Amino acid sequence: MEHYDWNDGWLFAPTFDPAIVRPECTGVELEPVRLPHTVKTLPYNYCNENEYQRVSGYRREFFAPKEWQGRTVLLTFGAVAHDATVFCNGRRVFHHGCGYTAFTVDLTESLLLGQKNVVAVRCDSREDLNIPPFGGQIDFLTYGGIYRAVSLDVKEPAYLRDIFIEAQAEGDFRIYSSTVGETIGCTLQAEIRIPRTPAEKGAAGGQKSPRYESPKNQLQAHRLQKAPAHHSPNQEYGSIPDRHKGL
Repeated sequence: MEHYDWNDGWLFAPTFDPAIVRPECTGVELEPVRLPHTVKTLPYNYCNENEYQRVSGYRREFFAPKEWQGRTVLLTFGAVAHDATVFCNGRRVFHHGCGYTAFTVDLTESLLLGQKNVVAVRCDSREDLNIPPFGGQIDFLTYGGIYRAVSLDVKEPAYLRDIFIEAQAEGDFRIYSSTVGETIGCTLQAEIRIPRTPAEKGAAGGQKSPRYESPKNQLQAHRLQKAPAHHSPNQEYGSIPDRHKGL
C-alpha cells in the first residue's frame, strides 16, 4: 500500500464557482492554502457567525502514474464542515453531510492514468436543520472548511478495510475484520504480543524492553481463513495461553 499526506497543494475560493471542478479552471481567483483550513478566520474578541456560513470551494491538481493501473485509489477526509460534495475530473463522485465524521472517496474509476487529474470539493458551511449539530440549540461556533487532514491511499484490488480485536478478562479474544474485493483463499495472520511478567523481567537481569516486546515463545500466531465476500464482516476466535490469562 502507498500512503500520501494530502495537506499541501490545495487552492481555495471563498465563493464556490462551478469552474473549480473542471479540469481547466479559468476566470476564478484561487488562494493557495494548507490543510487544516477554515473558510473564514474570526477574531477572538468579536465574531459574526454569518461570516463563515457560505458555500466555498477547494481544488487540488495531481498526477496519477500509470503504475496505479489495476489498483484502488482512496481519498480520505478527516472532516469537512459541514456539507461536502467531491468531484474528480469534473465528475461528481461523493457526497457527505456531517461536519464531524471522516469519509473516504473511491477515485479509481474517475482517474486519468498517466495524466494530470483534478479533485475539487464544494464545501457548504451554512447551517442546515438536517445536519447535526444544527436543528436545535447550540452554544458554540461551528465554523467551516476542510478542517482536518486529508490523505491518499493506493491499495491492491482486495484489501483489509478494518479490523477490531475484542479482548476479554478470561484471556479469550475475538477478531472482527472487514474486507473489500475478492478474498477467496486469502489468509490473515494475527500475532498476539503479550507483555513480560515481573518474574520474566527479573529473570532477564532487569534489562529494559518495550512494554509489548515478548520472547518468541510468548507469541501466538492466529490464522484466519477468509470466506468469499465483498465488504463483509468476518469473525474469528482465539485464546491466550493459560499462564497469561488475567494479565
